Amino acid sequence: MPELPEVETVCQGLRNSIIGTSIDKIVVKKRMLRFALPTPDLFENMLTGHIITNVSRRAKYICIHLSNGHFLVTHLGMSGNFFIHSNSSDTPHNTKHTHIIFYLSQNKIMSYRDIRRFGYMDVIECTKLNHHRFFMHLGVEPFATQFTQEYLYALLQKSKIPIKNFLLDQKKICGIGNIYANEILWHCGIHPHCKAYMINEKQCSHLVYFTQTVLQKAIKAGGSTLKDFVNTHNDKGYFQHHFQVYNRGEQKCLKETCNGHIKRIITGGRSSYFCSNCQKNV
Repeated sequence: MPELPEVETVCQGLRNSIIGTSIDKIVVKKRMLRFALPTPDLFENMLTGHIITNVSRRAKYICIHLSNGHFLVTHLGMSGNFFIHSNSSDTPHNTKHTHIIFYLSQNKIMSYRDIRRFGYMDVIECTKLNHHRFFMHLGVEPFATQFTQEYLYALLQKSKIPIKNFLLDQKKICGIGNIYANEILWHCGIHPHCKAYMINEKQCSHLVYFTQTVLQKAIKAGGSTLKDFVNTHNDKGYFQHHFQVYNRGEQKCLKETCNGHIKRIITGGRSSYFCSNCQKNV
């Protein structure tokens, strides 16, 4: 599933391509994604004829801002993505797995493709966004000014779950998924099974720093492509070439002063990768 860096990469591609265009026509080939699309009156008719004024991200959601005061909100699920083409482009946009096609002004097409159909969309009034069921329980953004050592430490002290599960809980910190939780904990030298309340203030400071650093580096690399993820121009991300721990089971730890090896365990039904030497569970 695309995590914060992948979603932000898609947002950047959309910002560079569709802001200022208007939605002239929408063709819906399949209404049933993970959830059914809204009715034509609430989807096609609500979007058509309006200008795209901005594209933003909240957690793992893409928010396309419209001039009528509404957002087109999309979660990419496991394999969803947007692609940008010109009307005269030879790039195939009307494929078997293309479910929605947005015909824009300026000779542009934005298509939504989703092989597994776990993604979903909705049209939400901008004033009601934070109260919508998708957003009302989301935690702090990793790049928000609120995300400080003091803020995180207070949250950690109230939690007895493993720190890996804590990082994945979208109600606490939003946008972090399995890949980046592994990478963050390796940089901090924290075992994924360490209880959240046992994290000390110095470790907490490292968690804030490396959460932001790892995510920023991943965004700069265009995200991680393990299976399906590509950006809006069908290019793969490259952060998978910089993984320090994820998917490196039984390989040597990459820290110069460490002689440990990477181990794989299951945490909350997900694969956790950690160094047997520098991430000991004390």
